[in-house]
Order: sequence, then C-alpha cells, then structure tokens
Amino acid sequence: MTLAMERPSVLQQESTVTRKGQTTIPKPIRDALDLHEGDSITFNLDAANGVQIKKTQAQTDPVIQHFLAFLARSIIKEPDMIQGLTPELASSLERLLEGVEANDDEEITGPVSL
Repeated sequence: MTLAMERPSVLQQESTVTRKGQTTIPKPIRDALDLHEGDSITFNLDAANGVQIKKTQAQTDPVIQHFLAFLARSIIKEPDMIQGLTPELASSLERLLEGVEANDDEEITGPVSL
C-alpha cells in the first residue's frame, strides 16, 4: 500500500468557478508564476497531487536552439575566435536594413513566426 504524503503549500489562494467554467487566477498566484496578459498556462491533473498549474514555456524554433547551442559550445571551446564587427560588415548590414522602420520599444503582440 502506497501512501501519498501531502506537501505543505508554499502559497494557497481560493478562486470561484463561474457557470461557464471560468475563474480568475488570484494576484498572488499570478505574481508568483510571473503571469501576464496573453501568457499561457498548463493544467496538470495528477492522481496523487491534484491539479497543478504552471506557466507554459514559450515554444522556440528547434533549429535556432541548436544553432545557439552550437555557438555557445564554439565560444567555450575557442574563445579567441570571437571577433568584433568589421566596418565592411556593418556597412553591409546598414544597406540591407535601409528603409526598414523599427521601434525597439514597441511591444510585440499576437503570434510571432519567423
């Protein structure tokens, strides 16, 4: 016979379910999970622990992840190979981006795909 030991809660809040099955995540829980408007959450129903809610991690392109891992390994393996941006490459990038408007402070909204 296996007994499931209940772990003490770090934070416990109550919320009411509406007729449509909706509820509000209490602010202390949102703050603890760093949840903001538009974020996704995952519900996990576990027989021993009940329901767990966690912030869904953003899905990233696996090719980019592999490329970034390759870069990280290369930097660790051969740090002397890191070079600054040459004036020629900087000039080439400026030409490629000519006429492209960008606002670094503008929030990106909606689904994003590259």
